[in-house]
Amino acid sequence: MMRTDEELLRAHFERLRAHDLAHTPAFRAVVQDARARSTTVHPRPAWLASLAAAALVVLSLGIAIYQRRVEAPIANRGTPTVTITTWKSPTDGLLRISGQELFAPPSVLSSVLDGATRSALPRKGD
Repeated sequence: MMRTDEELLRAHFERLRAHDLAHTPAFRAVVQDARARSTTVHPRPAWLASLAAAALVVLSLGIAIYQRRVEAPIANRGTPTVTITTWKSPTDGLLRISGQELFAPPSVLSSVLDGATRSALPRKGD
């Protein structure tokens, strides 16, 4: 008689389950082993701390040297000190207007479409 795939799988997993039960350690043994490992102190080697300190010193020196190289050209330029009374906006030229656009009141008979409606053709009265 031929067995189906399902029966073969069931038999295979039952063999695996029996093997696992035979080789599983007792719960108490696992707990005791874990407690023994957690109380064991593993001292770190002194050379590891020395290596970390040396890396920190080298990194600090590298940053200090880099900052001096970057700041030295700026200090040697001789740029004048800018104060609040001598500072000018870099976009100051964009704000120059005649003043009439801001302070003159609009005409009562004017419209926002006045400039858009003028044509190049001459009028009858012109």
